[in-house]
Amino acid sequence: MMARFWKTLKSEYLLRSRWMNLRKDTCVLPSGHKVDGYFVVERPDCVGVVALTEANKLLLLKQYRHPIQGFVLEFPAGSVEHGKTPAEAAAEELRQETGYAAKKLIPLGTLLSDPSRQTLTVHCFLALGCARAGAQALDPTEHIEVSEIPFAKAEQLIRSGQLRDGLAVASYHLAKDWLRRNKR
Repeated sequence: MMARFWKTLKSEYLLRSRWMNLRKDTCVLPSGHKVDGYFVVERPDCVGVVALTEANKLLLLKQYRHPIQGFVLEFPAGSVEHGKTPAEAAAEELRQETGYAAKKLIPLGTLLSDPSRQTLTVHCFLALGCARAGAQALDPTEHIEVSEIPFAKAEQLIRSGQLRDGLAVASYHLAKDWLRRNKR
């Protein structure tokens, strides 16, 4: 069966910013049904980094997230700035958010964050041999606490609901699979 696509009749930008655009589309479905007001959030690609130290400890971040009015456990992550590759962005986010640098950066694959509503593609990486390289270089809106935990403890944090950031959970499982397949 061939995929049938929606036809976009009109697009209107309701918001444009550095971090995201909000677009309102008017579409016609293959059935002929017209959708007036399908909202799409356009976001730049981002990276997520599962970082392991030379002692095989996992770098875990605790960061305040305003939309949920609370703290979240997560891994280093951030936008791919224009003109940079995802690998360059991953190394930069790791260094800025943790103060650590990796000896080796391994691409794990890409994920779609919420393809029904937004364009965001997440590039996942495993950073091996991480060691402190200096101080954090945080943005003014960031306050990030970094801790080192045993890699296996992440499973407990996921099961208990303490580590529930979707990008972090998916990236962790991609990294765990890579480590298993490569006998690390």
